[in-house]
Amino acid sequence: MNIDSKIEPEELVILLNADPVFVEASTLNTGKTQFDLDDAAMFIWQSEVMENSRLFSVRDPDGLLVAALTVLIPHPEEQQPWIGALFVHPDVDFDEVAAPALRALEERLSSEGWQAMYVSPMRSDMERIENWQVNGYSFIEPRLDNNEREVLVHRKPLG
Repeated sequence: MNIDSKIEPEELVILLNADPVFVEASTLNTGKTQFDLDDAAMFIWQSEVMENSRLFSVRDPDGLLVAALTVLIPHPEEQQPWIGALFVHPDVDFDEVAAPALRALEERLSSEGWQAMYVSPMRSDMERIENWQVNGYSFIEPRLDNNEREVLVHRKPLG
């Protein structure tokens, strides 16, 4: 797997649309179940211009985008890295792609001196919550995100 920052809207939209439940929750339950190319381009742009935001792409040996992560480094409140989103291609196994990508990112951040990683999946998305917990993230507290959706903050020590 190769981790870099280059992503095109045409390849990201496939990952964004892999989970219609997430799409609907992300759009504040407006009934939208698919993102379009403009949405994907806006997501990339926001990830590039937002302060402390980084967008990482994970590619297989053939160059196919198999996952994408957004990370705030550091998060303004916790002053530690915070995963904003993790998207996985619908045609690949989540565990085979996400877990190694997370480990690589966590090792990189640990080597840079960061002490913990945070993530806050939406309370309504039990499958994602379970995935984070399987990957070593422990529940800290419930919060409201910037869009007033209830999320469950999780933390994983690094190093």
